[in-house]
Amino acid sequence: MPSQTTPDADTDTPASTSNDAAQVPAAPAAPTTYDDLLAGMDAAQRQVVEAHTAGLRTALQAERAAVKKLAEQAKAVQAKAEAQTKDTQAQADAATRRAAFYETALAQGVRRTSVRLAYVAAQDAGHLADDGTIDWDALRDQFGDLFDGRTAPPSPSRSTSAAAGAGTRQDTPATPSINQIIRNAAGRR
Repeated sequence: MPSQTTPDADTDTPASTSNDAAQVPAAPAAPTTYDDLLAGMDAAQRQVVEAHTAGLRTALQAERAAVKKLAEQAKAVQAKAEAQTKDTQAQADAATRRAAFYETALAQGVRRTSVRLAYVAAQDAGHLADDGTIDWDALRDQFGDLFDGRTAPPSPSRSTSAAAGAGTRQDTPATPSINQIIRNAAGRR
């Protein structure tokens, strides 16, 4: 009969196991957060971990500041480059308009020696539009001496010149000069 087992024997074994488990302390539960881990450490261990993480935090803050500074510098350089590009484009457009004016000026009868002067005159008088079109007729009417085929304005007549003997003729100008107007107003002749 020794080979037969009794139901009492099976119940003894689990009972003895449960008694052993009650005697061995249960393992503490693993911490779920970093703060729980720090709370479970003694003061010396906590101080070592906090010193290490403080250095890491400082390095992270310094890196973030450096990245922010580089981003600001990159933005400033980009803005400067865009402004420089716009300026260069404006200069190129002005040079293209000037070259187009020079090319068409000779065909319009501008004297070779007066092409640059005609360009400046067209700009100042407003005969050169932003799109590059030129009002040649108005430019020719206002600055005729810059064009071939037209002579300089006629010289003044002898009676209005300051030459010797002026006034010996009895030719008086149809419209008085500014000097004559001032003298008449002052009562002098």
